Amino acid sequence: MIDEFPKPARTQQKGIAVKSTGAVPIFNEDSYYGCVGFDDCVNYRQWSAPEIDVLAFGAGVIGAALHRKQLVDSLIEERATATERAAELAKANEASKAIDCPSHHR
Repeated sequence: MIDEFPKPARTQQKGIAVKSTGAVPIFNEDSYYGCVGFDDCVNYRQWSAPEIDVLAFGAGVIGAALHRKQLVDSLIEERATATERAAELAKANEASKAIDCPSHHR
């Protein structure tokens, strides 16, 4: 029931005429991102277990998608870093060759 929400959320929900809501949190590993919920603007009611299960499933899918995005972003960053290192090593290798064999670059 909306009356059980903390004051800021309760005020916001009442402002848009929500009578009751069912919600589950979205987590990615240990980080909280928000929640997925159903609102009822007509009746005060308790949400059924199957309805909450649907929300939990949706929240799980969203959390998994967030985790996948973080993994992809991490791989992209690692690849960029590896590319930069390879370029630096190539430059160092060329500089080393130039010092070892001065006639190499004439």
